[in-house]
Amino acid sequence: MSALGGFNRKVLKFAIFTSFMENEPPAAFDLNNAIGKRVLLKLKSHGVQFAGILERFDQHLNLYLREAVETSRSGQKNHPHVILRGDTISMICI
Repeated sequence: MSALGGFNRKVLKFAIFTSFMENEPPAAFDLNNAIGKRVLLKLKSHGVQFAGILERFDQHLNLYLREAVETSRSGQKNHPHVILRGDTISMICI
């Protein structure tokens, strides 16, 4: 008997594929789902991070955060509102 326990390989592949499709993961990154939620952003420059509530964004990935906290090597700063230019962002965590 094979390692597949007697299952036909084609049937097993179809079963795995079907199972994957039924339990399909969420769609690729959709920033619309993050509006109103706290996000963490890492910038390209010098390890600067921002955490805040995402209010808006545009097609260039410019982001508007409220209640933002900027963290850098020199410490933390609170910002009631901040706009971050999209091409300065290296990572977004939702």
